[in-house]
Amino acid sequence: MKHFIFDCDDVLLDWTGGFRDFLVSIGHTPTEPRPGDWSMGQWIGIDEAACFRLIETFNSSPAFGQLKPYDDALAMVNQLKDEGHTLTVLTSCSDDPDIVNRRAKNLHDCFGDAFPRLICLPLGQSKSQWLEVLRPGIWIEDNYKNALIGQTAGHKTFILRRAHNRKHEIEGVDDFVIWIDTLAEVL
Repeated sequence: MKHFIFDCDDVLLDWTGGFRDFLVSIGHTPTEPRPGDWSMGQWIGIDEAACFRLIETFNSSPAFGQLKPYDDALAMVNQLKDEGHTLTVLTSCSDDPDIVNRRAKNLHDCFGDAFPRLICLPLGQSKSQWLEVLRPGIWIEDNYKNALIGQTAGHKTFILRRAHNRKHEIEGVDDFVIWIDTLAEVL
């Protein structure tokens, strides 16, 4: 059996979609349906410090605990669970107990008891130490920097193509991570 380690936001759960809905509800209409870069401030049209505060506010809200799963994530997680693989979630959403509880409940509501281990780090904190502890495994991420950290730690690393990470992909040149369109490609 193998150990699969998943980032959560925009891999398992549609964080960007939930955040976009939150922004619209408070009067900020993003320029595009999805950000074309990691700069959420640019997407919303505000400075990065104000954007970070909005992300913290969203992650502290009930809406953060009601994110929708990606369909391919549901199918893959169910298959891996049925096959008896070990599944872990490693996310940098917050280490605040209320936020961690919302994240755990959201994952359970979507995926049942598929994830016996949920590791929640402070917002934006590097995952490098945990990726060292959890090795070797199969690491699935949407953040190119975190994908490279996982590869350096010895994981077989996949990165999901999302609008915000496409500028990092250089067709046919990246030998460090495996770019995928859907989680089914991992299988």
